[in-house]
Amino acid sequence: MLEPARLHWEQIRNGFILRQYDDDYFFCTHSVHERRIPDPNEDRGEFRFAIIDKSPDDDGGIVVGYFRYYLCILEDAVYGIQALSFVPKEKHPCIGLDVYREVVRLIHTHNKVNFSCLDTAPAVHLYDRLCEKYKGRKNIYYEDVMDNRRVFHDKYEYEIFNPNHPKYGCKAQNLIGG
Repeated sequence: MLEPARLHWEQIRNGFILRQYDDDYFFCTHSVHERRIPDPNEDRGEFRFAIIDKSPDDDGGIVVGYFRYYLCILEDAVYGIQALSFVPKEKHPCIGLDVYREVVRLIHTHNKVNFSCLDTAPAVHLYDRLCEKYKGRKNIYYEDVMDNRRVFHDKYEYEIFNPNHPKYGCKAQNLIGG
């Protein structure tokens, strides 16, 4: 379940500190140099959420991840989707499901959704299926990003248009190849 990040900021901050130097953080930021922990007071058009696992025996639930995106009001477009798990995915499969539901909601409510990931990221298959289902575009930048071990990774960039968005009208089918 997604809840506003400000309600759980201390747990999110601790989660970032614990994951800052591992591969999942690298997959989230696409950079070995980006070590900045998000500041709750910076907004800049960001929508930030804590991914909460509400078990039946726990009242408030525990923070198992972080989800963020930018919304450009002028274009009615979503950019920069990031998801970071603070726990192993075997323990909390709700992370992928919550992120998937939110991305699908964004696709249906905005003109365009644009996001990227690396070739070895756990969510690549999910993003490929979303792109195929909604007839989006996938661009591949070969050996674009280098990790801590000096290994290069391919970067995938996805762009999905909402065919029912009023901005396109009848042109939507031509835009998405339908």
